[in-house]
Amino acid sequence: MTRPRPAANPLDVIARLDPEFLGESWRGWRSVTAALFGLPPEDPIFVERVTGRSVLPTRPVTRGYLIVARGGGKSRSMMRLGAYMGTRKYMRAPGEKIYIIIVTPTRQQSAVNMAYLSGLLHTTPALERLIVRETQSLIELSTGVVFEVLTPDHAHLRGRAIACAIVDESEFLPTDDSANPASELIVALGPALARVPGSMLLVISSPYAQQGVLYDAHREYFGKDDPDTLVVQADTLSLNPAFDHAAIARAYREDPERAAAEYGGQFRSDRERLFTREAVEACVVPGRFEVPPSTALTYDGVIDFSGGSGTDSATLRIGHREVRGAHTVLVEDCGREIRPPFSPEAVAREFAGVLKAYRVVRVISDKFAGLWPIEEMARHGILVEPSARPKSELYAELLPVINTGRVELLDHARTVAQLCALERRTGRGRDSIDHPPNAHDDCCNATALLAAATAGAGPPPLPATMTGCNRRQSNVRTDLCYLWSRPGEWGAYVPSADASCRACLGHRAVVDAWKADPRGLDLRNFRWQCAGSNPFIDQMREDRAHEEVERWAGTML
Repeated sequence: MTRPRPAANPLDVIARLDPEFLGESWRGWRSVTAALFGLPPEDPIFVERVTGRSVLPTRPVTRGYLIVARGGGKSRSMMRLGAYMGTRKYMRAPGEKIYIIIVTPTRQQSAVNMAYLSGLLHTTPALERLIVRETQSLIELSTGVVFEVLTPDHAHLRGRAIACAIVDESEFLPTDDSANPASELIVALGPALARVPGSMLLVISSPYAQQGVLYDAHREYFGKDDPDTLVVQADTLSLNPAFDHAAIARAYREDPERAAAEYGGQFRSDRERLFTREAVEACVVPGRFEVPPSTALTYDGVIDFSGGSGTDSATLRIGHREVRGAHTVLVEDCGREIRPPFSPEAVAREFAGVLKAYRVVRVISDKFAGLWPIEEMARHGILVEPSARPKSELYAELLPVINTGRVELLDHARTVAQLCALERRTGRGRDSIDHPPNAHDDCCNATALLAAATAGAGPPPLPATMTGCNRRQSNVRTDLCYLWSRPGEWGAYVPSADASCRACLGHRAVVDAWKADPRGLDLRNFRWQCAGSNPFIDQMREDRAHEEVERWAGTML
C-alpha cells in the first residue's frame, strides 16, 4: 500500500514550476486550485460564484469536475497541477510505479499536453535531473513517478497505482466503442486511484450536450457543500480575462447557442441523443454475428467506403425483409467493418466476394462515396449506386424502425455504440442528425442505408380485392388455410380439389407468383416469405388469436 508524505503548499510548488502562474490573468485559476486542495482561495467570492457553494472544501477533494469554456486555460492549468502531483513523495513497494495519467480524446491533444508537461519539468532543474526516461507519451522520474498521456483505453489502466488522473475534454472522447466513454473510463479508474491514498480525479472539459459525466456531476454536486467533490463551471473570461473579447462578442452574434457553450460554459440545450440504449439493445439478437446465405431469401447490400488512410472505416451490410404479422422486419444477415489503415483495392475485392456469396450484385453506397468505389467494385462485377439522400434523413427514418423493434441487428458492439451516440441537433432551420465530435458513424450509417435500401423490398400485399373467404361464406371450416395461418401455427391447409379455394383471389395471386419463382419453394413457405398481408387477412388472424385465448381460458375454469 502506498502513502504520500507531507508535501509543500501546492500553490507555491506550482508557482516554482511556472512563474506565470503568479500573473494577474491567472488569479481565477489560483483560486480554483486552492479550493481543490482545501486551501483558502485568493478570491473566495469568485470561487463561491463558479462553484455555487457557500462552504468551500477544507481538505483536498478526491474528485474535481471542471466545466470550463474554450480558451479558459484548461490544459495548461491541468498540466501544472499534474506536475505538482508528480513532485509529491509516495511510499511505494519495491519496483512499484506511481502514475500521473492524462487521458485525452486524440493523439494530437496528447502531444500538446505532453509538450506542456515536458516544458514544465525541463525548465525546473531539480525536476529535470530526476528524468530517467522520456518518450512521446511518458516521462519517468527516478522517484518512481511516471507521467503518461493516453487516449481512452481501459486496458492501459489495469494493475496501476494512480495518484492523479486527469480526463481532459471528457465531453469529446471517442464514442465508437462506447456511447458513454467518459463514464466507463471513470469506473475503470476507480480501483487504480484507490491504491494511492490522497489520489485525485480531475475531469475537465468545455461543456457540450445536457448528458454525460460532467452534466451528471453538475446536476448532482454543483452548489452542494460536499467535502470530497468540487464542481466548477466558468466562462472563458472569468478564468482568462486576456482572451479576445471581440471574438467572443462576434461568436454570440453569429450563433448564440453555440457561443454560450464554447465561451459561456453552458451546456447546450439543442443536443439530444436520437436513440435510447434500451431501444437499440432490444433490437440486437445476442450471439448472432452472421447468418449464412440461404437460397430461399433475396438479399440487399450496402457499402460505406473510405480511402483507408484516414480515420474512417469501410463497412458493408447485407440483409433481407421478412413478414411479421402486419409489418415487415429488416433482418441483418452479414456485416463487415475494415478499420484503417487498409488497402482500398483489397477491401473492394473482399466486399465483392461476400456480396456474391449472398447473390447480391447491386449495392447502395453512401451519398459521398465518390467515383472510385463505383469503378473498383464494377471491376469485380458489383454495381454501386450512390444514395441520393443525406444520412441525417436516413437516421430519422431509422428511428421508428428501431423504436418499434422492426429490425434484427447483428451482435456488433461498435454499431450499437455508434447508434446510441447519434445526436439530434436543433438549429434555426430543420433538425439534423449526426455523430458527436471526435466520433464516427460508419457502422450505424451502413445499418441506416440498409434499412432504406430494403424499405421497398418487403413482400407485396395480397390483392386488396380479397375482402372475404369463399369457405367462410359457405360455412366451411377455415382455420387451416395457409394464406393466414403459418406452418405449424394453426395448420397450413393447401387447397387441392376445393373449388371455392381455387377461386380465391388471394390463393390465385400466390400460386401465380409461386409458379414464376425459380427457387422451387414449398407453396406454404413461399407464401410467408414472398407475400404480405391485407386488411382482411389481418382481421382473420386477429379473430383467430382471440378464439385461441378464449379456448385456453375455458380450459382453466
